[in-house]
Amino acid sequence: MLRLVSAAVLTIVLPIQGEERTFTVTVDGKPAGEIVLEIQKRADGSTVATMREKYQSDGSTHVSFDFRGMETWKESRVVRLEGIGSENGRKGGITLIAGKDAYSLKAGVKEVSIRDEVWPTTGVMPPIPDRKTLVVEAISGDVLQAKIKKIGADSVDVAGKAITTTHYRVTAGASRWDVWYDENNCLAKRSWVRDGRTVIAHLTQIKPDQ
Repeated sequence: MLRLVSAAVLTIVLPIQGEERTFTVTVDGKPAGEIVLEIQKRADGSTVATMREKYQSDGSTHVSFDFRGMETWKESRVVRLEGIGSENGRKGGITLIAGKDAYSLKAGVKEVSIRDEVWPTTGVMPPIPDRKTLVVEAISGDVLQAKIKKIGADSVDVAGKAITTTHYRVTAGASRWDVWYDENNCLAKRSWVRDGRTVIAHLTQIKPDQ
């Protein structure tokens, strides 16, 4: 009986669908690095995403970003995120875990409880308009009130082929993220501004995860 139970538990956590997405990152239109996003959809209805982001660019303002993280989503909300990295030489990292009534957020020596829904700046999954949401910065752990707007249907060119997407805009204070998601609610494009410079992550390749 014990073996049957163990097998059942193992089946639940195994991935049932996976893919790897590669994004080319540009800063002010010039190549600066890439993002590799591995997505696994699991039998329990959750989606697990592992990401590696690295880009840098010199110019009027130096931009440097290096991040590794893993997050889990279920029923359109993030339930766990762990990440570590650096931005312009400043190191940091967060752990975000959904509890029964609130999220627990740890960032360095800071530990806070968050009762509203959150959207991490990794942008892996789409935000939900008309829901009270807080933006959580993936390295510093800063939390900002957000306004989310669904811009509407759009298309993104991936390796010469146009794919149908939905465009959203997330505004938090002076910061803004434009994000595009395909019909599977997976990230296809992300655009934002860092220190006055425009950073765009554009999906260039999708391949089955081996």
